[in-house]
Amino acid sequence: MARRARSVIDPGRRRTLAAAAIGAAGLWLPSVGRASVWGSIPATAGTVWPTPPDLRILEIHLYGGLSPWETFYVRAPGAANRFRGFDAEVAALPFAGCDAAFTDPAPSPFANDANGRPVHLGPATRPLWKPAILNKMRVVVLAHEFQPHEAAIPLTMTGQRLGNPKLAGLGAAIQHHFVSRDIEAGPPPPRPYSYVLWPETFSFPTDNLQASAAIGMHPAYARPLVLKVGAGLPGFLGSLTRSGIRSERDALLRQYVDQYSASLRHGSMLSSTPAGRTRSKGFAAFESSSAMVFGAASLHGLLTAPGSPAPLALPSDAACPSAGTFENMPGHGIRLAAYLLAQTGANAPRYACVIDKGMQTASGGGAYDTHGGPHASVTTGNLFNICKTLRELVDAGTLDLSKTMVVLTTEFGRTPTRAGSGRDHWPEGFCQVLIGGPVTRGVSGALLDSNASGVAAGDDGRADPAHHFKPADLRAAILTACGIMPFENDAYAVPDISFSTAGSSHGDLMRGLKTQVLGA
Repeated sequence: MARRARSVIDPGRRRTLAAAAIGAAGLWLPSVGRASVWGSIPATAGTVWPTPPDLRILEIHLYGGLSPWETFYVRAPGAANRFRGFDAEVAALPFAGCDAAFTDPAPSPFANDANGRPVHLGPATRPLWKPAILNKMRVVVLAHEFQPHEAAIPLTMTGQRLGNPKLAGLGAAIQHHFVSRDIEAGPPPPRPYSYVLWPETFSFPTDNLQASAAIGMHPAYARPLVLKVGAGLPGFLGSLTRSGIRSERDALLRQYVDQYSASLRHGSMLSSTPAGRTRSKGFAAFESSSAMVFGAASLHGLLTAPGSPAPLALPSDAACPSAGTFENMPGHGIRLAAYLLAQTGANAPRYACVIDKGMQTASGGGAYDTHGGPHASVTTGNLFNICKTLRELVDAGTLDLSKTMVVLTTEFGRTPTRAGSGRDHWPEGFCQVLIGGPVTRGVSGALLDSNASGVAAGDDGRADPAHHFKPADLRAAILTACGIMPFENDAYAVPDISFSTAGSSHGDLMRGLKTQVLGA
């Protein structure tokens, strides 16, 4: 959608050190001003959710650019050219024999898009056909203008273009919010709230997947903890025991932290209830990083406790529907992320991002970058593995969709026509998928189809200009779902939202993100 004029921003956004504001920080809609905690919703935004959400986010990035045409945006069964050039290849894949446990009937259709046309799901999504999952699934249609992975990945993972100083992943905003809350209320947390799980044996420096852990203009303490999933992870766990570190050194560091903190207090603040201190972004980062160092043993205990997949060897699983057994790094990463997000307590993890490099490598790199080679089998096989892992976790109760939103992201789609034996990059129209949390079943937006009345052949496969969203819309909607203000200075501006208009307030836009993107 076209970007429109900046709206009038809400008043009353000044930060305060008053004890009343500190006390109000835990409230969803404080009665006056805005809370001290970064990302709190100000009273001037109006009611967005009736009760404070307590949502976890599991983001899985389908690296390489997933084709929607065989997966999440499929034409009706029996339609000519159902899979847009790969009908014979997809039909030949023996998905029916992949896992006898998944016997749920195919949804027909999954939902109608914004133009009222039915959208079906492809066979690779079969593990997700359980009604309890489908009823909490939403396909969101997006579009942008970047063809290269190097530009598209940062944009879709942050909602910001390369070069924007605010370029940051969801993990940074979520970490910022919760650490800020703890700093206001007392000592910083001993463990991070956000985690990014990278595949250890895969090199992706030039494709900018580091954007998943970028912090932009957030403070240093907002950086998620990066864990490399692979054979080297147990070695990292061993380092968390901090063997050889003398207790006297920790005591000295604690003394320096306390002295620094004391220097930021003065008489008027010491006499307040509770006693406060001068704000210092730099000291907050130093204090928080020190707390993380001291909390290494706590993190070690979390990652090595009974039930944690972290110390386990990478599983070798059969790829389906293709023959062969492969190291299942994506499945291992998702199980570890689900374990982290299932924790309870005040310092429980709130965000985990897993980079899906696939069990099989695609022709162009990543799991889904299929310019050539076996497009149908590799793409759908990798996606089936992800969907199967999610279904197993849901069935086991490890992944609670009432408390966790699964976000399937990809940097762009693939062309709606064949490109030799594969498909090329296609940012003009693609899908990202939300499952769980407050979302409801449906399709947000629409992709154009040349077989529909009035659609020109040149528009085939493009996002409908009147019915689609930008990456910033989706990211801001997810923060809104988490109860985090997406319009902080470190996050998004009003014009970043595609449907903003002159006069739209922050509350208007958050309610629009809630209904139009999340379907809540």
